[in-house]
Amino acid sequence: MQGVRIRPFVPGDLAAILELERATFGASAWPREMFLEVSRAPSGLLLVAERGRSIAGYVAALLRGLRAEIVSIAVARRQRRSGIGTALLRRALRELERRGVRSVELMVRVDNSAAIRFYQRLGFRRLGRVPGYYEDGSDGLRMRSFFGGTL
Repeated sequence: MQGVRIRPFVPGDLAAILELERATFGASAWPREMFLEVSRAPSGLLLVAERGRSIAGYVAALLRGLRAEIVSIAVARRQRRSGIGTALLRRALRELERRGVRSVELMVRVDNSAAIRFYQRLGFRRLGRVPGYYEDGSDGLRMRSFFGGTL
């Protein structure tokens, strides 16, 4: 993953993150305020992957005591399958563990088999299906990882 730097979000990243968010998630993309809220909250974690002068991806998480949730992760379409998503998630998991978190959950669409395999490779296990989780009525799959595994 040559030439990629993972670092904390800075306000100047917001426009690029919003563009990436819209390109990745379309109508269900997060609004500007959600990213600002995560970036400002003491319980928030927002990291970006930078390649050259471009934002190639990001990961956002919220801490809740000893648990955390990965609330969003995206990699630019032309940068996918280059290791950026793996590097982002591993860095986020290390930071969450450093902050005292013991388990991390996330939600993924049940029909997104590539993402499910990606999360499983990084130690996440299926917890259960959540009917109608997404705005379009699609079901979600809740997954969880405990520390001490594949970080």
